[in-house]
Amino acid sequence: MILRSSYPALAFSLFCGMLLLIQSVGVPSAEAHNNPVEDNGKRRICYREVKSLLKQGKWIDGRIVRSKYIVRYLNDPDLSLNDKPIRIRNSIIENGLDLTQVSSESSKGSDPAPIVSIDQDIFIQETEWYFSWKGEGPYPLLVNAQNVQFKTLVLEKVEFGGAVDFSGASFNGETRFNKSLFHGDVIMNSAEFKQDVEFEAVVFEAKSGWNQSHFVGKAKFKNSTIKGPSDFRNVVFEKLADFGKVQFEQTVRFGSSETSDIQQTVFKNDLIFNEAKFNQSPDFSKISFMGKADFNAARFKGARFDSSTFSGDAVFEEAQFGSERGFFTGVKFEQSGNFKNARFDWVTFEKSLFEGSAQFKDSTIKTSGVFRFARFLSVANFEDSNLGFLSFDDVEFHNDLYLSTSNIGWLGFNGSDKALAVKGQSDFKLAHIWQAVIENVRFESLVDFSNAEFGKPLMNLETESGPGMYWLQDVAFQGGVKFDNSFFKDRVYWDHVEFEKPVDFSSIRFDIDGSCLFFFQINFKEPNSFINHLPPLITWPKNADEFQECYQHFRPKSDGSPYQTVLQFLEQLRSQYRALGQIENENRAFLMIKAKGKERMGEGSIVKKIWSQFYHYCVLGEWAEYYNDWKRVLIVFLILHLMFVALYFRWAKMWGARLVLRHPDQTFRPRLLASPETFFIKAQSGFLGYEALNNRNPLALFLAAFEYSFTLLFKMGRMRIKALRESSGMLRSGSVKLENKFRLFPIVYLEWVLGYYAVYCLLRTLIQNAAVF
Repeated sequence: MILRSSYPALAFSLFCGMLLLIQSVGVPSAEAHNNPVEDNGKRRICYREVKSLLKQGKWIDGRIVRSKYIVRYLNDPDLSLNDKPIRIRNSIIENGLDLTQVSSESSKGSDPAPIVSIDQDIFIQETEWYFSWKGEGPYPLLVNAQNVQFKTLVLEKVEFGGAVDFSGASFNGETRFNKSLFHGDVIMNSAEFKQDVEFEAVVFEAKSGWNQSHFVGKAKFKNSTIKGPSDFRNVVFEKLADFGKVQFEQTVRFGSSETSDIQQTVFKNDLIFNEAKFNQSPDFSKISFMGKADFNAARFKGARFDSSTFSGDAVFEEAQFGSERGFFTGVKFEQSGNFKNARFDWVTFEKSLFEGSAQFKDSTIKTSGVFRFARFLSVANFEDSNLGFLSFDDVEFHNDLYLSTSNIGWLGFNGSDKALAVKGQSDFKLAHIWQAVIENVRFESLVDFSNAEFGKPLMNLETESGPGMYWLQDVAFQGGVKFDNSFFKDRVYWDHVEFEKPVDFSSIRFDIDGSCLFFFQINFKEPNSFINHLPPLITWPKNADEFQECYQHFRPKSDGSPYQTVLQFLEQLRSQYRALGQIENENRAFLMIKAKGKERMGEGSIVKKIWSQFYHYCVLGEWAEYYNDWKRVLIVFLILHLMFVALYFRWAKMWGARLVLRHPDQTFRPRLLASPETFFIKAQSGFLGYEALNNRNPLALFLAAFEYSFTLLFKMGRMRIKALRESSGMLRSGSVKLENKFRLFPIVYLEWVLGYYAVYCLLRTLIQNAAVF
């Protein structure tokens, strides 16, 4: 009876027990995510144990700790007596931590509550911090520390499974986040770091915001990886900012070219971005770099530095800018700008100011480099560089420009509103230039194109298009120019070019098959002997048909002919020489005009060339219009005179020469029309003469031959010479008698005829020179 009546009670008890068992075993807890009860031997710890360990100053090591215990511990009233730091390592922290709920002595009785101040040191290392529940939608903040003040915060090797918010927080002491991993967003906006802060080797997988933060101490982000977008705008770095070897996988903004905000990021001390990698184009616009900015070996896809200021050295040595554009528009470099061995695809330095040296040595600009309206107050060095399209339009060069041994696809100098002034020397030695367009430029110092080549460049540049050319228009070379051994492989256009100092084109090399030279209104203020240093005239078009064959698309100045033939140029040069009173050079220009009108100068046999040079340049030239220098004419005939002297001297030694003494009444003074017969005596009794008195002294024979030839050639009478008399050994005046009439007669007649031509040339030249002056 009793058993029967107890069955329902027993069944009810068993049913309740099963429900309890199902609830405890079969239904998962809301906090059962990742099985936090046991994880690699880690044991869950209760608050009592947490408090006990921390109060004793010990580490919570290898445990599972709930976040709320940290807040509870910080709010524990016993902390005023036992101010021990929080030390957790090799552990797991569950759920979110809201540090804004921490109370402090200063916040009691205040409304509203002041900023939370945590005076305890917090050390959390080698720990995982995540949510133990799985829900839909975004997770709440894993760590909420908005406007919290920290004494010491060390979160090294911590893995954060959710977003953390330290916006407005103040870090007053030691702060380290080294080797930590942030899976969620990191919010550090308006945070203040009063001591050094370290984020070395940290991984940010989501967004990170640092807007308006203030780093009073050093900020170290070395070797970190920022996978999500990051915002460092309006941040102030008081001391060193080290982003060395940081990898930015998405966009990062330190400045803004899109807004008109006055306050932008300020680096008051040195900045390090060496070997940093930017997978997206960073924005460094409107930033003040007050210390040294080190971007050595940084890797950019593209970058914006518009309107920024580098007060210290800007180091971009070996930096690489990828497929997107690099913008340095309006940048101010107060110290040196070092871009040695940098690599650009497309870059602009428009309106930038280089107060210190601009170093682009060994750099590469694959497609385009634009420096329009830039100003170089110091040296601009582009030596050994590979440059595609290089534009120096409206640029101011206050110091030297070096482009030696560089490889340039297209070089442009253009002064649009006023003449572009290059005040220092311009060095183009050994450069390879495919196309050069230089318009409205004034070179105030020496320009050196020695050994430069104008033609196809050494490397394949993307700007190669159309024929190669070297185009100068409205250019003034005030400090001189060198073209020593320059090589022009294609077209050369010089339009309204002015040379204030003598220039030598004689050593220029031309590719005869592909080169054409076009001059128009060339002004040589000091031409001097420029006529002797002209480039080969065979490269010049002689007429309009030849011009059209060379190049179809030449755009001339609107005030003149589209080209200037070689004849026009030589006529212009001749007029300049006439105005300067340089008669000999004017004569040579005239003769070149005559020769060019019939055939290309330089063609013909060697003998023809030699005779042309002698006849036109050394003696008289064209009968009606050629003017020469009387000294050169005299020198030419004196050389002929010496040739005849040598001939007579040789014949006198072979066949004998008699120096016959004469009395005053027997002195012979030949006149202008005296026949050559007067200079001979008939041979009597023997081949060598009729008297035994036969003087073979070499000096006497040479003087006799000199007098004889001079009298024949210059028609100026017999020169008195001294001859040796064998009988007495005394020197007396005498004259020449050369025998063997039949052997010497043709030579004497030739010199006698040339003598009249010599007198005519000298008299005509003296008269014409006198008329000019």
